[in-house]
Amino acid sequence: GEEPNPPEEILILRMLQLMCEGHYLPNQDIMREQPLNTISYNLLDDFVSYLNSLSRLPCRTSTCAGIRLTALILEVIQGPCEGNQVHFAMNTELVEALNRLNRAKVTHDCVEDEEIELKKTSIDIFQGLVEGQGEKSGVYDRILSIVHLDIILLMSKNASFTGVNENAEPTEEQLILQTECVVLLQTLCNFRPSLYDELGISRRVEDIVGSGTAMIEIIWRNDIHRRFFHVPRICDYLAKSSKDSLVENVDRSTAENKLIDFLNRSHDLYREVKHQQLLTEMNLSKIFNLTNKDRASWVTFSLAFIINMILLFQYKAYSGSEPNIEDQPALVILVLNAIQAAVAAFVLLQNLVVRVPVLYQKLQAANINSIEILLYTAAEPMTLYYLGYLAFVLLGYFVSYSFLPFLLLDIIVKNSTTQDVLNSVIFPRRQIAMGGIIILFIMQIYAFFLFMYFRHDLVADVQQDHFCRNLFDCYLVTLGYGLREGGGVGDVFRTTLGKRWLLDVSFYLAISLGMLNLIAGVIITTFGQLRENKGIRVADTVGVCFICNIDKQVFDRASAEPEGFKTHVKVDHNMWNYMYFIFLLWEQDNDDDDGMEQYVRRAIAANEIVWFPLNKAIRLDAASGHDDSLTAGMQKNIAQTESNISNKLEKFQTNLTIVLEQLNQALKKDMVLEGDGEKVPQRRNTHFHNGVHERGHDEKEALTESDFSEANAMNDVFGNEGRVLTLRVLSVTGLNVVPEDNNDIYCNVVFEDSTYKIESILIAKSERTVVFADDSTPSVVICELNDHLDDRPCHFNLVIVQPITGAIQTIPVETLKVDELVLAEDATLEMFFSIPDQTGQCKLSVMTARE
Repeated sequence: GEEPNPPEEILILRMLQLMCEGHYLPNQDIMREQPLNTISYNLLDDFVSYLNSLSRLPCRTSTCAGIRLTALILEVIQGPCEGNQVHFAMNTELVEALNRLNRAKVTHDCVEDEEIELKKTSIDIFQGLVEGQGEKSGVYDRILSIVHLDIILLMSKNASFTGVNENAEPTEEQLILQTECVVLLQTLCNFRPSLYDELGISRRVEDIVGSGTAMIEIIWRNDIHRRFFHVPRICDYLAKSSKDSLVENVDRSTAENKLIDFLNRSHDLYREVKHQQLLTEMNLSKIFNLTNKDRASWVTFSLAFIINMILLFQYKAYSGSEPNIEDQPALVILVLNAIQAAVAAFVLLQNLVVRVPVLYQKLQAANINSIEILLYTAAEPMTLYYLGYLAFVLLGYFVSYSFLPFLLLDIIVKNSTTQDVLNSVIFPRRQIAMGGIIILFIMQIYAFFLFMYFRHDLVADVQQDHFCRNLFDCYLVTLGYGLREGGGVGDVFRTTLGKRWLLDVSFYLAISLGMLNLIAGVIITTFGQLRENKGIRVADTVGVCFICNIDKQVFDRASAEPEGFKTHVKVDHNMWNYMYFIFLLWEQDNDDDDGMEQYVRRAIAANEIVWFPLNKAIRLDAASGHDDSLTAGMQKNIAQTESNISNKLEKFQTNLTIVLEQLNQALKKDMVLEGDGEKVPQRRNTHFHNGVHERGHDEKEALTESDFSEANAMNDVFGNEGRVLTLRVLSVTGLNVVPEDNNDIYCNVVFEDSTYKIESILIAKSERTVVFADDSTPSVVICELNDHLDDRPCHFNLVIVQPITGAIQTIPVETLKVDELVLAEDATLEMFFSIPDQTGQCKLSVMTARE
């Protein structure tokens, strides 16, 4: 169809979007309110109103306008801008409009790619709304109550969802949309785990990662986050040899240096894949790539090995003749050598096409001038090596077979162990060189004495060669034979026990046993260190996570499944997924970054590793969370047991206090009666009624005169006849209240059918204490006292009323008998109790009296 022609005013949306580029928070907030203006305009509501209208008009013009509008909405919330997030989610119909966009199919003149782009932006808006929101945010609840999860789940499947080309292979844009839907579903499921079962989504991360979707963990805003992303296709150009080289050569001295070197090498690898992408666009990648180069180089080594084996078994020399080879083996060697020359030339060409341009770009990025760049590029070590290799092949072909054995040394370039053998000589070259110099000087000393005093002692074979005619010749004899003979230079002189004996023995000890073994020891020690370092590198590679630097055993012990570490390094902290994410950022436009991506991009630009989860892993946090829950459960049970024991002890203490107070009152009355010369009767559970003394159940007998005297004495002691019991509730302590609370707190005293409400409204509340009475507060009459001991119950309850909701919480405190209250007269009676969902004990204090 024809290209859409949106109104010119649509450019205003682009202008507003550019104002918020880079997640510029002041301009994002100004879209919602202008605090310095007399009248504030909320443009967010206008955006949603416009989007609602576009979502109801299925045509290409609406789709194009919707793409620009949704891009603006996405830009004003990413970063995140929490104010805009909350307003869009809670106060507008943005989620409803996005639902309509996601359900729309390709109709009329709509274009499938544009519809996919619009859907992808809508999914990005959902992610932007919850970006940085905490677990208690209402934004999640609002979205989950409205969003159509079924359509998002459908779009996350590997199937066409636009209604067109259902059997076609998904395009990269469709795969990106699927990945974004997977990311959104995982984000929502992390907030509400029950969605896993409701939507039929696997809880295993390893079941999600794959098929173009990768996952990494990132430290952002002081917390660790999982980030799912679509692996860009440019990552397919990363050669295995390049990966192996990074793993083998990265700096593993410390965890921090390892990650820093990883970032530094990522720049080189990115240049490599970009160059390979260029070769692909030029239709050259099937021939020129690192994989073909590596294979061709192994072909040249294999041919060199075969040629040298033929020479080893077929090259012959008979007595009196020059070495030669038969015609048939010579023809085979000639053909193989020609093939080897062609393959070696191909390897050199591969290096010039695949590696040299990458090196050139690297030197350009280092701001080196053009002449130096050309010199460095031309003198690139591997280019010179492959050029020399080709030269030896051609010399072996045209000049002599003598050059062909040198080609076997190519194994040093291909194998790290053989490199260590060579490095064991190269690394201590200074020590070896100084040892060689000492040997040369010592040789000069011995050569001088041998020439001056013992030149005639040479064996006959050596004398025939006219050696030792001058000091220099004698020096050559001493150096050549002295280093090669097992017994030193004395082996080429006639055996003697005379004066030369001491010279021969000292030469053997100084050179053969001393200096040569010292040099050999330096080489062996260096090789041992290299082998040990390699072992450490291998152990770090296979036994420690490259990203978080946590040992393999930690994950294996924490995992409920076997091979927990293998799953972790493959799924959670796959080092190549981190490399792919870096490539994704570099491939992506800066303006398309969300808050997390922008944070990581800036950290990479500053060569910082703060975004790597060093010493952290969500998988371990989940395992420790399970252990913590078990520990918390045990601690809760222990705390509950301690609380029960404490309650019983406090109740026992209260009862003991009451008994002691009763004894104190009884002693006071004894003192009063003794002062009056009267008999003090013992108090017992005896009830006098109508001249009958009731003992036990039905046993009755006539009262004696002494019984009446005892009853009268009891009445005199307690004096309850015609008196009433009064009560004052003093205070309650230990409550979780503060003076600013407006809770209504009062105490209910329930006696028989009556309830006495003792309020605290007129008394000030302090921290964790509520005062019900002071010295001027009148007492409350509870009941009339009997003329005998009374076991009628009196119930004490604490009532808390919430002023806003009107909710009433009643807490039973204690139940005491009337006679217990009477015996506690004029003493403060303390009752301890507990309140649900509150730690610690509370205490209610009362005072009783008789009037």
